[in-house]
Amino acid sequence: MNVRGPRRTLNPALQHTIPQQDIWHKKLILCRFFTSQNTSYSTYATPRTASEIPCVKQIPLLKNIVPVELILNGGAQKLHEFIDNRHKQLGPIFREQLGPITSIFVSEASDMRKIFANEGKYPKHVLPEAWLLYNQIKKYKRGIYFMDGEEWFECRKILNQILLKNFHITPQVSDFFTKYFDTWNENLNNGEIMDLEKRLYNLSIIFMILHLMGDSCITQAKTFTPMANKLASVVGEIFQWSVKLSTVPVSLAKSCGLKSWKNFVSSVDESIKISSDLLDTMNNLNWGNGIIREMIENGISGDSLRNIVVDFILAAGDTTATASQWTLYLLALNKDVQEKIFHELKHQDNYENVPLLKNSIRESMRLYPVAPFITRYLPTNTNIGKYTIAAGELISMSMYTCSRNEQYFPEANKFNPNRWIRSTGKSQYEMVTDPYATLPYSLGSRGCIGKKLAQTQLILTIGKIISTYELRVINRVGIKLNLITVPSEPVRLHIKKRK
Repeated sequence: MNVRGPRRTLNPALQHTIPQQDIWHKKLILCRFFTSQNTSYSTYATPRTASEIPCVKQIPLLKNIVPVELILNGGAQKLHEFIDNRHKQLGPIFREQLGPITSIFVSEASDMRKIFANEGKYPKHVLPEAWLLYNQIKKYKRGIYFMDGEEWFECRKILNQILLKNFHITPQVSDFFTKYFDTWNENLNNGEIMDLEKRLYNLSIIFMILHLMGDSCITQAKTFTPMANKLASVVGEIFQWSVKLSTVPVSLAKSCGLKSWKNFVSSVDESIKISSDLLDTMNNLNWGNGIIREMIENGISGDSLRNIVVDFILAAGDTTATASQWTLYLLALNKDVQEKIFHELKHQDNYENVPLLKNSIRESMRLYPVAPFITRYLPTNTNIGKYTIAAGELISMSMYTCSRNEQYFPEANKFNPNRWIRSTGKSQYEMVTDPYATLPYSLGSRGCIGKKLAQTQLILTIGKIISTYELRVINRVGIKLNLITVPSEPVRLHIKKRK
């Protein structure tokens, strides 16, 4: 990776954006915050050993097979429900064997905070086996999501300065999105907007390109649109085939030439090719004046730059698009909230200053966390809850279960953006006992690097759509997992242009 050594001084223009704080100082603060919380699981006189963690006994011959109960109830696409039921059966901490993988699942917010506080200098998370095998076979180097150790640490230090700052919606970007959403009124089918998911994928990719390149490329947006359209058609397939491969050893799927492996490889090949073509176009425009330019000025270049940017584009195409879709779905179901947001938007030019809009997005991401599980391997033996968990054990934090826990969110299954209103004169929320019980962007030093960009895009996307159209749901949907939390079937919305 072409990142200069640890003593490199960052671009002075960035130094004022985020205080230069030592990561270990932050960890100390987090640890102190955790230990100050009074929870029923925070301290135990004699921690129990990991062997005492509850689990469902399995027949030895079936030990490496995915549980039959999971297979009969929807397979990997219903893993969130399977794990939620296990928590109800076994408690906030249990051990589960899912095929060749064994993990300790945790659902208490206080325990999760302690996991993040003890994740170490180089936090490690689990990576999909299919993606790792693909990278190995193709000898393909990926971006920061796949990095570990010192390489990750040095790259993340630079990217934190560039990406973990507030991104404001410029007039040029706002005007571009206004024109983009005006076209949604064309080619409706009896008022239904067609290919909603693909449109949102396309929008996320274009938004990421605009910020990677900066405002200087807005006039060139038409150059990127055909490639963004092609990428929107294929990027979701990576996640769909990934989850199908999660129930069998990937090496076996490859050796047997299974359709799931072939289709996964094909979708990744195509996505990377289109993304690389996008980068070539950006390079021809001298990288613009946006995020890429800042990365270059701070020592990221060559193949490292390309790999990081490709992964940014692919991640934006799926995660933020899915969060947008869930929020639109909930607002279409809740007409009263939708109309209140519309009236607040009429009196506010800056969408970032509309609390109900922001709270609706936050509530949507609580109910439908894009990442239903967050994983970590802790570097040292750590007391979590009433158990001592050995270093190197895979821990999965059950975000779907935690974010729908009545202990933290009264009427947890109800969409209620007003629960995020702070009590008068207090720091607490009206109907939230622990805001850290939902972590849509994870936590700690390996939290989502694109958090600020995603928040800006969601506010702009939902704000523009509600300002322009009335929404009505045509079909009700459930949840399935394609690694991330997606609708069980395409969301169908009827839209009507506002007068």
